[in-house]
Amino acid sequence: MLQEFNPSWITLISGLIILATGIVGGIHLIISQRREPALPIPQPTLPEPAERSPNHGPEHGPGPVHYFLDIRLSGASEAVAHAGAQTSAGMHRLEALRLGEAAEVAIGGKGHALGALVRRLLAFEEGERVLDDRGQLEIGRYLYAETIARLPWGELRKLRETRAVILHIGSPDEHITRLPWVLLARGQELLCNCGWSVLLSGRPFAEADDNGEYRLQPPPEMVELPPSPRLLVIAPQPKDAPPTEASAHLDRLQALLREGDRRLIWGQNLRRADGWEEFVTVLPAFAPHLVYFYGHGAGSEQRADLLFQDNEGRRLDVPMVDFAQCINGLESPPRLVYVNCCQGDAAGLLGAGRQINAPAVLTNRTVAAIPAAISITQTQAMAVWESIILKGEAPHTALQQVYLRTAELKLSRADVRWMTPVLYGDYREWRANPAPPAKRYVKDPDWHLKVDRIGQFATVSHLAREMLRNQRPRCLFFIWYGKAGEGIELFHERLEKDLEGDLPDRAELYTVRPAWPEALTDPEIAFREVVTEAFDVADVTQVPGRIRERTQGESGRRTLTYVSHLPMETGRYESREMLEGTINPTTLGDYFDWCDRVYEEQLETGQHVLVGISFLVKDPPRFRAWIERELERLELRNSVVKPLDEMERLAEGDLRDFMDLHNIPIPAERRNRIIKAILAKTKGHYELTIAQLEDWLARGLAQGPAVEEEGKDEDGFRPFEV
Repeated sequence: MLQEFNPSWITLISGLIILATGIVGGIHLIISQRREPALPIPQPTLPEPAERSPNHGPEHGPGPVHYFLDIRLSGASEAVAHAGAQTSAGMHRLEALRLGEAAEVAIGGKGHALGALVRRLLAFEEGERVLDDRGQLEIGRYLYAETIARLPWGELRKLRETRAVILHIGSPDEHITRLPWVLLARGQELLCNCGWSVLLSGRPFAEADDNGEYRLQPPPEMVELPPSPRLLVIAPQPKDAPPTEASAHLDRLQALLREGDRRLIWGQNLRRADGWEEFVTVLPAFAPHLVYFYGHGAGSEQRADLLFQDNEGRRLDVPMVDFAQCINGLESPPRLVYVNCCQGDAAGLLGAGRQINAPAVLTNRTVAAIPAAISITQTQAMAVWESIILKGEAPHTALQQVYLRTAELKLSRADVRWMTPVLYGDYREWRANPAPPAKRYVKDPDWHLKVDRIGQFATVSHLAREMLRNQRPRCLFFIWYGKAGEGIELFHERLEKDLEGDLPDRAELYTVRPAWPEALTDPEIAFREVVTEAFDVADVTQVPGRIRERTQGESGRRTLTYVSHLPMETGRYESREMLEGTINPTTLGDYFDWCDRVYEEQLETGQHVLVGISFLVKDPPRFRAWIERELERLELRNSVVKPLDEMERLAEGDLRDFMDLHNIPIPAERRNRIIKAILAKTKGHYELTIAQLEDWLARGLAQGPAVEEEGKDEDGFRPFEV
């Protein structure tokens, strides 16, 4: 028992543990600085893998993982956090996190206090150099090192393997929620580009029980947006304030929403209020499900005001707390409030995110230069409302899509305005009731995976069948590549769904989804860990047994194991160390050699492996030449490596074939015009084209002759016109 020990011995042992931790951390720092000299940000030492409780850690399943961080300042430089997943039995305590205002981040070899960086971010200025793309990456790596990287290894590994993570960050301290968490970066990757979303909260998540053990107090379970939601738009344009082009913006917004739902028009489920008194009157009478403020904001870290107009059209500064009080007093609060103005969240405790009591609050973190920012904020807002109302997506998903559309919005990651919107969320599940989905017209639920890419799938399917039929080779590697947005990850999904039905009799598909190693210091160890983690075994010698479980010991069964690697994004390789330390066509040769040897040694008769490897690239022809150059050097005895053709943009013929194949009831005389309209909007990008196809189908633009006979309605709309 602990009380039998002399307290002085406890003090001595504690001191030795702290000293040892410091030494290990110092060694790790030296190693990481040697490996990445251009990014000298310390990475904390990760704990050794520990025995894991079956109900402790990120939950499994098809849905996203909800992970919670309760962060509280403990000094000018440090903070303490409690971390845990939605299904965790308890929470992990993370000590001495350097997240306080006085904590310093190294950017370009110079230290910058976190508090000062936040203030520079809020007071955005053109030409800001510290917060350029390099500075953003270093801040993101620092935030990751001080939070996610401090988790126990088991938690960290599961989060890495999860395709979608919703990270809830709660804190009573306004400085913590002001930090740019969207920049969280692992290595060279921003997590917001890798399926991660961040929901902020001013409400702490951790609460101590009677035994002093911290337990998770998660937000409410579910929020539902009803069909044809009521949207109240507040768009003041005072005579003595700079123009916001509100009327043109709202005309485009109504046109967009009306395409998806005929009730979303002014006078029905859309209402507008410009003056303060009008807003106070209309708000409780209309009882909106959604609220959108579009206009000017004014304030600082200490105060936030919204610019309304009085009865004479003159500027009227209304404190954010008064605006919030009106919304908070409603009998049924709105599901989402979007405050689209300058510095809506700059005032911290007095900002929109903490003052408005709604399940979701979306606002802006920075000063936006008018008129340069008008186009940016309007386009971001249109994308958000389209996603939430017409597509039925949750606010965090809608915001993630806005972050991913930086190039489309004509922004650069070197300009911090790409991350202007910030989301406060008090929900775990978001349900919506948008227009009918495309499956109303297309019976195949996986149609979105099969628009073109016929040649690539046929190659994989044919060679896989031949391998199983001839019992050789042992392993097939397929490499596919293309630019972002061309469905690279969707092809992984297609193989998993379609291969099993395409295999010979008495053959079964078994899929594993390993993450790539973060470092290749020792490729032998790195690849061994990849395979053992993917198959959830302690050693590669146990892999055949794991595969055998899939066939339940039935003789004569053949198993094709599909190793579906997460897509890799190529980058700028500035040194040989960087080239040799990441997964790319050059280092893949070591992986091919390792698999060629190990799988042949370990796998049993009837067990074969298909490995899917994909890359997001900026220059496909150059990447293809690189792959082919490296393949010439390979000497594999038990494996075959096959690069697939580039995943290219879609053409008119691809869409025409798709509509014919699925017998979509579009009148022939208008089909070509519909296809041209879709491709004009998407430029043939696969994922954008799929989204547009789904939108057109869901909005009834593919209805048959019965709708055609109705003719134009009262305001001139005729189905199928493009």
